[in-house]
Amino acid sequence: MGTDQLGRCIFSRLIFGVRTSLATAVAATVLMVLIARGGHFNCALTRVVDKKFGPLIYCLP
Repeated sequence: MGTDQLGRCIFSRLIFGVRTSLATAVAATVLMVLIARGGHFNCALTRVVDKKFGPLIYCLP
């Protein structure tokens, strides 16, 4: 791929950016799997979200 105007390796910068994005995606996926599998946690989270955003959700068309 070569280098940019300042002499930095474009490929290594690309890999570094992908590493950050991939780590974020994996963390979000793991968190969602844990939330979906936890019966009591899922129920409690649903109640909190309904309590906080319930009026907003019901007033939308």
